[in-house]
Amino acid sequence: MDGGDRPPGAASAISLEGITKSYGEVAAVDDLSLQIDPGELLVLVGPSGCGKSTVLRLIAGLDEPTAGTVRIAGEVVNGIDPKDRDVAMVFQSYALYPHMTVARNIEFPLRARRVPKAERERSVAGVARNLQIDHLLKRKPAALSGGQRQRVALARAIVRRPRAFLMDEPLSNLDAQLRIEMRAALVELQARLGTTVVYVTHDQVEAVTMGRRIAILDSGRLQQVATPAEVQARPANAFVAAFIGSPPMNVMPATLEPGEVTTGTQNAGRHLAVAGGVLPLTGAQQAALGARDLTTVLAGIRAEDLQVDPEGSVRATVSFVESFGAERIAACRLPATGAADGQLVMVRISAGARAPRTGEAVTLGAHAPASLFDPASGARLDA
Repeated sequence: MDGGDRPPGAASAISLEGITKSYGEVAAVDDLSLQIDPGELLVLVGPSGCGKSTVLRLIAGLDEPTAGTVRIAGEVVNGIDPKDRDVAMVFQSYALYPHMTVARNIEFPLRARRVPKAERERSVAGVARNLQIDHLLKRKPAALSGGQRQRVALARAIVRRPRAFLMDEPLSNLDAQLRIEMRAALVELQARLGTTVVYVTHDQVEAVTMGRRIAILDSGRLQQVATPAEVQARPANAFVAAFIGSPPMNVMPATLEPGEVTTGTQNAGRHLAVAGGVLPLTGAQQAALGARDLTTVLAGIRAEDLQVDPEGSVRATVSFVESFGAERIAACRLPATGAADGQLVMVRISAGARAPRTGEAVTLGAHAPASLFDPASGARLDA
């Protein structure tokens, strides 16, 4: 069987049940429960120090949990040595042997397991063909580009045909264009092999473009697990709202006040007063807030759901406009409240629309309802 051509159904589920990992008084991972389906590409994402790499190490057996259970293919693996868990890790560092050819680097784990030579050669040829590096087999790492070295490191992991792959920021050493190419290559390869992959990154763009589901961590705690589209549309809390998205969701303090807003889609009753104006509340949002004794909330609205509109209900001043080819983002500053400068909000300028000038006074209109979050806990209110 060619390297990487796993038989159907060979991918394994990974289950984390109430996992905690503490170092003294600090919990790097705090009561995390997560189910990863067989053949799924799940991305763990969060800021530096959130515990995502620790989660990978706990799955691999490089660390043992302080509490909780790790299962691979239904088997409890707590206390089992890493070499006996049958998972492969791919790191940020390529960690290739410089004195060995590409072929020898790839076949190294098979040699360590005393796989017969003919089978080693067949497996190396198969996985090299899958990763389009078969023409590099006689070269040494020094003669390869960064992207080629990363493919060799992936091939060395794949050739073992493990139950799952654990990838810890494997593309972070590559330049921007090569990262895009390698992201596509990894997603295509995972789909072709049907292998379970847990992929760690701090880059939320990488997360939403690669993962079938993404799991967002912060300070060792799981914040949300969902598809990228679900996270984009309905972030579970204010942290997720401000972390996921390009640009991230605008999150601003708002006061609940009586009265009706006469722009957009809304109902009579309460509205949201923000710096510079008001935002409407839908009937469903008013009902969700009706049972809560709140006078203030956090209002979140995406850049694509705001527009520069002469009939808009929020006053702002344009600070600058960024151009990303056909797309433009205007950073608009709301009026100051107290001694602090006014908050910046990002507004996507639709194709063909006139871009406002720096320093121009504008009004902003919302053409979708804001997400509402508890100002104390950050939890979503209109769930």
